[in-house]
Amino acid sequence: MEKIKNGGPAFPVECDWIDGHPQGRQTANHAGWHEGMTLRDYFAAKAMQGFAACEEQYSNLDTMAKAAYIWADAMLRAREA
Repeated sequence: MEKIKNGGPAFPVECDWIDGHPQGRQTANHAGWHEGMTLRDYFAAKAMQGFAACEEQYSNLDTMAKAAYIWADAMLRAREA
């Protein structure tokens, strides 16, 4: 099965150490970045907003959620083209 491309972090933020020195607990990954949600998750959330605006779509939430990721994957493919 092909690995799902997630588009990388949607809103990466550079972070510091919690107590200001390297011996403290870090707030982000080893490179100093907090990655948060992926671009794929962000695109899917945006698609869900559109689905939620259409009342007929509320009949099957699981199908709606899967469709949101299908849309997100299509958007990621379009970015690569």
